[in-house]
Amino acid sequence: MVISEIGLSLPVLPLPTYPRGYQAHPTPRAADGDKYLLGVGKGDITGPVVEINFAGYADTDQVGSGLRQRLYSRAFIIGDKSKPADRFVYLVIDTASGDTAVRNGIVEGLKALGGDYAKYYNNRNIAVTGTHSHAGPGGWWNYLLPQVTSLGFDRQGYQAIVDGAVLSIKRAHDSSPRAISTHHHDAPALPPRLGRQDDGRAHLVPVHGTSLLQNNTLVAGDNKGVAAWLLEREVTRGTGSLAGTAAEGFVAGFSQANVGTRRPTLENSTCADGLSQSCHGRGPEFRKLDLGVSSCFEIGRRQFAGALSILGALSAKSTPVVGPTVKSFHFYHDMAFSKFRLPDGTEATTCPAALGYSRTRGSGRESGVVRDFGVLRTPSAEQKKCQEPKPILFDVGEMSTPYAWSPNVVDVQVLRVGQLVVIVSPGEATTMAGRRWREAVGAEVRGLIGRDPVVVLGGPANTYSHYITTREEFGIQRYEGASTLYGQHTLAAYINLTVSAAHHLAPDASSSPAPGPSPPDNRKNSLSFITGPAASYARGATARAVFVGANPRNNLRLEGTYAAVERLESGGQWRRVRGDGDWFLVYSWKRKDWLFGTSEVTLEWYTGEDGAAADVQPGTYRFKYYGDSKSLFGCI
Repeated sequence: MVISEIGLSLPVLPLPTYPRGYQAHPTPRAADGDKYLLGVGKGDITGPVVEINFAGYADTDQVGSGLRQRLYSRAFIIGDKSKPADRFVYLVIDTASGDTAVRNGIVEGLKALGGDYAKYYNNRNIAVTGTHSHAGPGGWWNYLLPQVTSLGFDRQGYQAIVDGAVLSIKRAHDSSPRAISTHHHDAPALPPRLGRQDDGRAHLVPVHGTSLLQNNTLVAGDNKGVAAWLLEREVTRGTGSLAGTAAEGFVAGFSQANVGTRRPTLENSTCADGLSQSCHGRGPEFRKLDLGVSSCFEIGRRQFAGALSILGALSAKSTPVVGPTVKSFHFYHDMAFSKFRLPDGTEATTCPAALGYSRTRGSGRESGVVRDFGVLRTPSAEQKKCQEPKPILFDVGEMSTPYAWSPNVVDVQVLRVGQLVVIVSPGEATTMAGRRWREAVGAEVRGLIGRDPVVVLGGPANTYSHYITTREEFGIQRYEGASTLYGQHTLAAYINLTVSAAHHLAPDASSSPAPGPSPPDNRKNSLSFITGPAASYARGATARAVFVGANPRNNLRLEGTYAAVERLESGGQWRRVRGDGDWFLVYSWKRKDWLFGTSEVTLEWYTGEDGAAADVQPGTYRFKYYGDSKSLFGCI
């Protein structure tokens, strides 16, 4: 692993909001902290951008129709300089959340690479967090409930996420000397800062990835995708005072934190008919009526501006990360009727997963749905008692036909570098739930760290378990409480599990907690009703493809062609076998919008008409389209 020994520091700045045009200015350097091994990497995870239902809003009408922004996995590796095996990977992926199937695929992919990838990275030290974007293709989930609106499991999209995530880890591992810095909006301080040219930065900022509205059908990373794109662009080739201060390939990860009650819809909600199901939150640019695009950019810009401010001031106003220790632990825990002791000594129980009726009302910022799921399963008396005061709408934790609908087995994971401790949350913790969780872990680890810890929370990660609320929030049963799967003691259980295992973060810790019960792996038995493009055509069939095209009058292509069919040769080269002079290759053009001049091109290859099939040999073919665009000023 070619990664450098770099000192980290914790910024001591809140994350402010800055006006447009704000420029950060470098400041004098603060003291360095201890040295760590660091690496960053980035990989493309963009799945199918059309014909697949989006993940997040669970709206069957929200089906992809194109691409606004590609999706990425951003990997951050931190390791102990003297004990290289003590390291962890923090992944920030542009999806709605982490997921069991995705995480399993990543672990398997690294194992298949062999060598150091298999040696250093495993189920114990990989955290897979999602930015919670609601504008990406779904179908990659391990459990049936979130698969329903996407018509099952989409292998193509799933593999794109896994392959891109593995590639980002590989690039981080293989990278030239790298550096990383992080900051958190809801905490007074967060790490790290480096002692060399900056190559990467991770920010934990709790704000929902719901700036783009429910009727948006273009794939994008939502506001965190905007923030990451702006920061990566600014520090590498921008025009501000910090332009050029980062190395080529700089990676900016904007991770979620305790995001449960933090939404980008800053203006008052509007309701179409007085019912909560029709209510929608409104972003800062809601008057533009552009499906949330302008509001999304503005919320992303604000996160970027805050990060840029921290980047400029971090050298002077930061606290060194000290202590060479890098540790992590991970295990699984079954929440179904699990008993444990509360701090006051009383016994508490968590429940099989269930969603309550208030979930159908929406969050007040996003609309809800009204369906009667009681016909699917009547909850047991024990489950009803356990989930009180939640009236159960959907008893997902006790439904396993044809396979598990929602997780009962959750991931418990904590990471540590120096005095920084990262709680990896499988659910969306509310602001107060996150605060209590951090305080409890901080109190527990203070002794083994030997100084005041800085505890942060990242998620939703690994296995998505909906919301995590306080007991009081659960009791009033609004949207968040109804979406807290495991009952009123969900937060207390997570605190108990992480605190009980905190001794594994000690500098001299040499053991790991028992792995616990493995969650079901539904990848091989997941249903899929997704209609895909034809993988092959029989000789005699008609192959067809549609392109976003240009007006053929822009270029008559004399002595050329508008369309071609090419065949893959044994040497890996493509050879043209048909052009638009061929009777059986048809080129069709259609104007889509007179105002903007957009058009569509359809290519059809008839392989079975009369003599057409005679020279069609079995093999791999592709269409190639040639077009010339015209600008608004008439330039071609």
